[in-house]
Amino acid sequence: MSTAAPRVFISYSHDSQEHKELVLNLSERLRADGLDAAIDQYVEAGPPEGWPRWMDEQLRASDFVLLVCTPTYRKRVEGREEAGKGRGVQWEGNLVYQYLYNASTRNQRFIPVLFPGAVQDDIPMPLQGASIYVLDGENGYDALYRRLTGQDRVRKGDLGHLRPLPPGTTAAAGSGSSIRRGEERQRKVGCQAAVVISIAATVVATGLWLSIRPPSEYDVRVTVVDPEGRPVNDAQVTSSIGGEVLHSASGWDIKIPSASKPADGRVVIVATVPAAFLSGEQEVKLDKAATFTARLQLKPATGATLHGIVVDSAQRAVPGVRVTIIGFPDFAITGVDGGFTLPAHAADGQMVEVRVEKHGYSPTVQGAPAGRAPATIVIDR
Repeated sequence: MSTAAPRVFISYSHDSQEHKELVLNLSERLRADGLDAAIDQYVEAGPPEGWPRWMDEQLRASDFVLLVCTPTYRKRVEGREEAGKGRGVQWEGNLVYQYLYNASTRNQRFIPVLFPGAVQDDIPMPLQGASIYVLDGENGYDALYRRLTGQDRVRKGDLGHLRPLPPGTTAAAGSGSSIRRGEERQRKVGCQAAVVISIAATVVATGLWLSIRPPSEYDVRVTVVDPEGRPVNDAQVTSSIGGEVLHSASGWDIKIPSASKPADGRVVIVATVPAAFLSGEQEVKLDKAATFTARLQLKPATGATLHGIVVDSAQRAVPGVRVTIIGFPDFAITGVDGGFTLPAHAADGQMVEVRVEKHGYSPTVQGAPAGRAPATIVIDR
């Protein structure tokens, strides 16, 4: 294997902030594993030579180009996006097409990559025949890493020497005994062929029956990583239909009896770290296979609301108070009972900084827990 770090450029569409974070995490993990990965997020101020030349240089100088395929990515690469949107991906797509054309469609550098939820139909047509890497767990990442670093999982054995065999005897031409022996051999060969065909048919039928028969138990192998893509070992892992959860140094195994499988096969795997207010989930669809993998990336839990009442120092409800969470634009105005509800942008139980203000009163900032417990905020003149 070469000692020089292979250069890897990651081409992707800015589908969402979450998608951009997944791409960033992939790039950072590749860099941590010794690959010189590059994405546009490392050049926030913009390259001095301009984006078109920067993209051209990345594609030209990189040993490999990973194409993170989604429906949006394919639409833009294939030039079906509306004018003015996704121009970067469209430009990169044109360059990729030209490189493939110049190489007479021989492709060693351009590698389609799918995150969980993406499908093969999201890959641009010229690359659908290439090897595809689905990053739905450690096995998917390891397979991609082997490709990028030239470390084959299976290697050929050493080539030996041809083995000489002793010469055989040949019967004289026209010998009747030789003909009879030939006919006898043909009959034996015919019988042996019939037996082989019968055995093969039995094996095929058994294989088909086994492929149709569902397993008695499903094993969902779960790995959990934090928002930066680092392994997490202290999460709480559950499934939407229960099952026995076994924890080891390598992750979690969820044993799900076949009888518990939903009609549509869909199971949601959830991981949480309550102390850090982190959570993540991934849907797995159970089918004929017995083993599945799930890689859950934790994110800050932000779905809780903040509700409560604003009162004065005499504990009287104060209506018409503007209530905000510091750092966020949402606000609520208290009703006649002083009550309010607004998004907390935090997890249940997490403390947030609340600002209350009303003309004639002194603005107040007070900490309060998000979630089910109501908050009481005091404002004074």
